[in-house]
Amino acid sequence: MPVRGMNRARLREHIRKYSPVYIVGCIVCMLLTNILYTSTRYQVPYEKEVLVYLLDSYTNIEPLEEIREDALQYGQSIDDTLEAVVFESILYSDPAEDYTSSYLLMARAALGNGDIYIASSIGAQSLFSMGLAKPLEEALDSGWMEGLGLEPVMCENEETGETFIGGLSLDHLHALLDLGVMNNEGAVLVVASNSGNEETSMAVIEHIVQALEELENAPAEG
Repeated sequence: MPVRGMNRARLREHIRKYSPVYIVGCIVCMLLTNILYTSTRYQVPYEKEVLVYLLDSYTNIEPLEEIREDALQYGQSIDDTLEAVVFESILYSDPAEDYTSSYLLMARAALGNGDIYIASSIGAQSLFSMGLAKPLEEALDSGWMEGLGLEPVMCENEETGETFIGGLSLDHLHALLDLGVMNNEGAVLVVASNSGNEETSMAVIEHIVQALEELENAPAEG
């Protein structure tokens, strides 16, 4: 006659035998749930967002939340199609020491969704060599970033040998360091040459730099 019922010993034996099945089942369920969520949730089109990448071996986007909403409202005042302003970090160190950094940057750049890069000096040089820096002479001549004291950083077109302004130095924008966002020494602001939302992105990043300068110059409390 077969043994019926359940007791503690039989339960322990059942768990011992079948726990791998339950674990695999749980993992599969979580993966399916994640796939379902990411494939059905609303994705903001690239041309309706401003995506700012922070490119360094250490970055922290959390302090920038204080100005993100204000930047979005400003952006929407000049572009009523704008739906989001987003800051994202890309871990980037010297490619000679960590080649995965270059692979990650190239993968993100290939998506074509980044609009602005705030990059370490090493990161900026990589952006320049990959042809991802928009020439800024025309924008600067029209008054973009005027009065903010950002010095031009020259870039060389490796194919033609011609030089152009590929970025703006953020050496004096100490708010980035003071807020714990990233080290501003040697940092460079680069406008992505493959941005899908160039005009709005450049206006928004100008507003963000102004906001950071105001935070930096604000009188200390107490």
